[in-house]
Amino acid sequence: MGASPVNAFNALAVFIGAGLGGVGRYGLGLLLVQPAWLPFQIGTLMVNLIGGFVAGVLFSVLGPAWLKANPLGLFLMTGVLGGLTTFSAFTAEGANLLLDKPLLALGHALVHVLGCLAAFLLAGKLFGLFGQ
Repeated sequence: MGASPVNAFNALAVFIGAGLGGVGRYGLGLLLVQPAWLPFQIGTLMVNLIGGFVAGVLFSVLGPAWLKANPLGLFLMTGVLGGLTTFSAFTAEGANLLLDKPLLALGHALVHVLGCLAAFLLAGKLFGLFGQ
């Protein structure tokens, strides 16, 4: 099954979800205390890891086809998780590190990408994605 047709209800579902996800990202950024020893933003990493894990849960429980074709799936996956996670902040932080600390920039990228993949796979394992 392909993506859902464009209609006002689906667009509104994504719009509201993205707003809620964005507010969630902002709130987590305020709540998380940046450790002095960590050279990149913990808030960005945490929202991306949380997003990877929740995406794994949604894929496992609801299935990728349902997420693409259902307004609630669009609200959750495209809207909330799209608003919560942040590729732009990840990219800006990585580019900033690349200027002075190229090895740290590589580590930053690996932690984000591999961490999010691991979180997704862990959720899939816990919620049955790979047991079907």
